[in-house]
Order: sequence, then structure tokens, then C-alpha cells
Amino acid sequence: RQESPFAHVEVFVDGGFPRAPDFLKPLPFGPQAVPLGPPTLWALPVDAQPGVEKILAIMDQEIMTGMPLIGSTQFSEIALSCVSGGPLQ
Repeated sequence: RQESPFAHVEVFVDGGFPRAPDFLKPLPFGPQAVPLGPPTLWALPVDAQPGVEKILAIMDQEIMTGMPLIGSTQFSEIALSCVSGGPLQ
């Protein structure tokens, strides 16, 4: 696995991700946190805690489905080559 250019700095992603597959995109950069804000905030007023738990379960399943599609079984295996676009390619 290619070492991330951010391996020696702390990376925090701001803004959250509206779709679970988008959650995988910053992982090759080694962030300490990736917020899942928007979907959980949308689920909260609809069904309170059960709604948030349901959306987190859905996102977990989507993430686990998406990882093999990019050739990874663990977050640490996701390579920079999986991220499209941007100046780092």
C-alpha cells in the first residue's frame, strides 16, 4: 500500500457525507475522523433515535458492500488510487 502524503499529520474531514460510498473517499488520506452528519441529522426529526440507528445500519451495510467493489476488505487497505480526481493523482 502506498503511504498517504498525510501520514504524518492529523487529518479531519469536515462537512460529513450524504452517501455511504462517499465515506470511503477520504480514508486513503488517513483521517482521524469522518463525520456522517447529514443522514443522521435528517433521520433524527423523522424517527428520533430509532431513525438514526436505522440510517447508521443502512450506511454500515453500504460501506461494507462498497469496500469489496474497490478491492478492499479493511479500511487500511483502501489506496489513493481508489480516489478519483483532484491534484494528488
